[in-house]
Amino acid sequence: QTRIIDELGRDLGEAAEVLNQLLGYDDPGERIAVLEAGLQVQGIDFAQDMLDMVNEAVVGFKNLPDGEVDPELIQRVTEIASSVEKFISNS
Repeated sequence: QTRIIDELGRDLGEAAEVLNQLLGYDDPGERIAVLEAGLQVQGIDFAQDMLDMVNEAVVGFKNLPDGEVDPELIQRVTEIASSVEKFISNS
């Protein structure tokens, strides 16, 4: 699934690249720490772009039949979406 996101990311820009990199972190704490540091550097506009993209991914995952998407991928993307929402609401 990460390869699919990587391929799609070629047309989606920097937020997709960052998402692809974040999905490579197995440790949730490390993944979120890297995300939060990146959002601090990139700012609110980038955070909004990232949120739009991950929310679209989550909706897309839910529209697929069960078993089509790795549940761990869905969990990781959902956690990233929650962290980005938190960043935006605190900014």
